[in-house]
Amino acid sequence: MTRTTKARRRGTITPKGEGKWLVRVSQGRHPVTGQWLRLAKLVLGTRRDAEQVLTGLLGNQDHGIPLPQSKMTLHAWLEEYEAVWSAGLAPQTRENQAQALRTGLPAPLLAKKLASLTARDFQELYNALSARGLKPRTVGFLHRVLRARLNKAVALGKLSRNPTLATDPPKISRREYRVLSQDEARIFLAPKLVSGASDP
Repeated sequence: MTRTTKARRRGTITPKGEGKWLVRVSQGRHPVTGQWLRLAKLVLGTRRDAEQVLTGLLGNQDHGIPLPQSKMTLHAWLEEYEAVWSAGLAPQTRENQAQALRTGLPAPLLAKKLASLTARDFQELYNALSARGLKPRTVGFLHRVLRARLNKAVALGKLSRNPTLATDPPKISRREYRVLSQDEARIFLAPKLVSGASDP
């Protein structure tokens, strides 16, 4: 069996009009839903151009380079992360992070495709949560959870860049501490006279 025949078994090329070809590559089953995942790419040119694109995609797959999952939503990725990539977290940490995602992310944002997420999406989310009265520490925690999960998506090739890195989550105010001078420190550390006691 020729290499070209094997490639066509793992991928297909379908004519979609003059000079247009739809290349599809199987990516196996989704680890959470069990559904078959396929990458679809429209190629303009000749059939030979489409065959070269198919061969290139399959070559990347053979070398362990993940293919972009164009239809994966933020919700689907967060589910995959929870099921596959969060095993190293402590149980309480997993629960705290899952709770932050459940309560902090609106449905429209969850429904967006990973590839279409922008820094503005997350900045508007942080602004809205702050306007609702959530403390900066709470919003900041959600930001860190999202940042870590989207960093993993980038590492796996599911996302080209992490949009949360360009956001400005609310600053967490910290108490200011004044350092005592040497004289003030000596006075502070000196033994206190007992009230009412007379000198010897």
